[in-house]
Amino acid sequence: MSGIGFGSGPRAVLLATMILAMSLSDISVLSEESSNTTAGRSDAPTLPLYRMLIGDEWLYDTQLDAESFIDPDDPEWYGASIPQPLTGETLRVVESITEFEHLGANQTVYVVRTSGTYGGEGTFPAPVLGLVNGIIEVRFERTEWIRLSDMATLVQETDLYIALDHLAGTELLTDIISRWSFEPNAEFYDFPLGSHEQWTSAYLRNESWTGDKGYFSPPEKERNIERAFNVTAYSQPPISWTGCEMAYNVSQTDAEGEPTEYRWLCPAVRGALIEWHADIILGAPARLQLKSFAAGEPSQNSLETLIDDDLDLDNMTLGQPLLFTIWLNDSAGSPMPGESVLVNYLNRTRNFTTDQNGSVMINISAGVQKDTTPTRYDWGSHGVVITHPSSSTHAVFTVVLNSSAIAEGIALRVAGMEKVDGWVIGSFTLATQFADQMRW
Repeated sequence: MSGIGFGSGPRAVLLATMILAMSLSDISVLSEESSNTTAGRSDAPTLPLYRMLIGDEWLYDTQLDAESFIDPDDPEWYGASIPQPLTGETLRVVESITEFEHLGANQTVYVVRTSGTYGGEGTFPAPVLGLVNGIIEVRFERTEWIRLSDMATLVQETDLYIALDHLAGTELLTDIISRWSFEPNAEFYDFPLGSHEQWTSAYLRNESWTGDKGYFSPPEKERNIERAFNVTAYSQPPISWTGCEMAYNVSQTDAEGEPTEYRWLCPAVRGALIEWHADIILGAPARLQLKSFAAGEPSQNSLETLIDDDLDLDNMTLGQPLLFTIWLNDSAGSPMPGESVLVNYLNRTRNFTTDQNGSVMINISAGVQKDTTPTRYDWGSHGVVITHPSSSTHAVFTVVLNSSAIAEGIALRVAGMEKVDGWVIGSFTLATQFADQMRW
């Protein structure tokens, strides 16, 4: 049996792989950082699905290109100017792991809270006063529900406040709460990651606003999103950080090839070294660079997962049964019999009970299936999430379809994609032949 787990034990590999989410800055820095990463190692190790811990905390120095707020064709913005990026800090914290209902399915998710405060000089046309100079203040707080099984974002809610403080008072620019719901999900990663991999993804984003929109126009309520992803390289990142001498550079572009997101993934910090977002709030780009990282406290109990020797998790066929054994130990390493253990695969949760040895044999006879993400040239990896509810202890591992299975899955999915309004068929024509060990 091969072992995958979270915790310690002689029969399992410690599942404590850590990484990060990150990216770049303005277009000039974007180009510079991209060019520095194209020649990464060809023997890069595969990056498996990682786990964050409750209490993980990342602090970033942030530059926000608030000039992008200004619509030059809108007369209400006439004369407005924010010549320099707003600066400040962004704090991201893993608050909890919980069950969350999305599109009729209960899923195990991280609840991640991000907050930021940014400021800088600006000029704005205030009523009666005309053009006034002052300090632009941006505050936002965002909650994301991120699925454990594949790190896909299901829902995102943002409380945003923007104002201009000047000598005569404060001019409110906007004070809103927005909600993005992704259908089926917004999947940035396709774990396990390998150097120079590529894949595409499409989803529907539903957006709603409440509050005082101020000078901003509400967006479309629904938007079809298509994204292409590229693991540019496994190489030296643009900044120095202990344990992150080498990192994965993952970029994202839209259907027209324009950059929309960029991240450096490093196992040592379980979070972002550098991130760049083309639209962090209201269409404004932002660059985040890690300033500090504080690790959360792991559970005292351990979940260990041993995979049947006959299963190659990186080369599974459609319908193949999943066979593995779970061991549950307490903080002293002693088995925990009679404990309930939940196993979630493709949004279906099954309940098992450990025997007198603290173990239970799992046989998901329904077998491996394609996940619900409407991706093209995606190897179709999906995660198995194991939970001990009494101690909130979790373990995860991925299942990857082989070339024959993914070719079949793509063929079955194409007809459905053609019915999705706005899907750009052919925009990411990558290949039609599938080698046995090739992932797109």
